[in-house]
Amino acid sequence: MIGAHQPPAELTIPESLPLSQLIAPLVAAEDALARMDERLRTSRIREGFISRLHYADACASMWLEGELVSLEDLVLHDAAADVRAPTPQLARARTVLRTRRIISDQPPGRALERGGLALLSGKPAADKEFATEMYRHGSRSADTDETGLDDALSALDEVLSRTGRVLSGENIETPPSPALTPTEDLRRMADSLEHLPPLLAAGLLWDRWEAHPPASGRAWLGRQLVADYLRARGKAAAHLPAINSGLRAVPWEHRRARDGGARLRAWLEAAQAGALAGLREHDRLVAALATLERKSSGRRVTSRLQDLVELAAAHPLLTAATVAQALGITQRAARNLVAELGLRETTGRGRYRVWML
Repeated sequence: MIGAHQPPAELTIPESLPLSQLIAPLVAAEDALARMDERLRTSRIREGFISRLHYADACASMWLEGELVSLEDLVLHDAAADVRAPTPQLARARTVLRTRRIISDQPPGRALERGGLALLSGKPAADKEFATEMYRHGSRSADTDETGLDDALSALDEVLSRTGRVLSGENIETPPSPALTPTEDLRRMADSLEHLPPLLAAGLLWDRWEAHPPASGRAWLGRQLVADYLRARGKAAAHLPAINSGLRAVPWEHRRARDGGARLRAWLEAAQAGALAGLREHDRLVAALATLERKSSGRRVTSRLQDLVELAAAHPLLTAATVAQALGITQRAARNLVAELGLRETTGRGRYRVWML
């Protein structure tokens, strides 16, 4: 274990929040997350819903950092079908999206292992299996610009650090004692929190990462690692929890409160809010899909309407081009099918129109 020569810090529930005040939000969050996971485990639209969840959580991650990225733009950018030049914020959202997909595709807890943490943090590692998965998803090529900027900032930080040590009279030829990186610290903490309930332990991990994010600017990565920690502890076997989506529903002053106990309670409220929102969206999609299936029933054998229903269930957004490519028809025929099925148009534009359930 990294840092084995240092005993893990003792982590307990903050004294400023009595346990009696913590039980209610903990039980509510546990119940909501369990119901959400069980609903997805047996859902007929599980894959399509998880795809939507990835996009929504990536957009929410950017929102938490003060950047606005629309779901529509992210879906189109991910499909290389942008209708306008992509912004740096959109590129970063795609990095979050692809990282989340990689974590979701791996076994629970894989991202918190040594090789997973190193690669997800942009550091070299000898884990060839995980490196192959990263390459397959294209994360390295998509993140080239951001990585270059991170390297430049890291180099600048190093120069400033060395300058400060020289001015203070320190001998820079003697390297400072190695310190745990944020990712190593998170893994060490995770090992020391096994005695706590999973949601409480995850909240403490989230709070530690938010307080000490990596210098490279990847503060968003910690929230995805915490989501994977919940999977590893058995709280979400059927999906990777949407941590960012839940945190977005909690007021900023609660998430950033000075009191650690208040922040932990905000975390539990966020976990509940994210799960409940997911349940509502899942049920809405199931109802919308049932309506479309009634419209497409009784059609000729050669009708592609049922194929369009399945396509709409699997993807968060559709364009005439994506429908035409998937069904092997012309874009005009695709637009006619969409109009016949009655999918909801989301842009209000005459050109580059986008539809969804």
